[in-house]
Amino acid sequence: GVAIPKTSPDVGKAKALVAYMLKPETQIATLKATNFFPVVDVKLPDDVPASVKAFAPVIAAMTGAPDALPALPPMGLGDLGGKFNQVYSDSFERIVLGGEDVHG
Repeated sequence: GVAIPKTSPDVGKAKALVAYMLKPETQIATLKATNFFPVVDVKLPDDVPASVKAFAPVIAAMTGAPDALPALPPMGLGDLGGKFNQVYSDSFERIVLGGEDVHG
């Protein structure tokens, strides 16, 4: 969600920034620059990165499911992406494959 703090020095400018950030064209520009998926309904252009094309159908199905709790995978972590992924791989191996207690 988006919020503007009560203590904002200029609520009008803050609202203008939020409106700008939620524009479809701004969402697409953000997607192309960072691989963060739009938070508003937009048609993805054809010139998005391959990673976006691969994830788009999965994210659409996930966010559209009536019982879903949408949580997008982080993208754009750079050198930290491998470390982030390793945590999930290690957890999967320990809990699912190794039978370790999830609350362990």
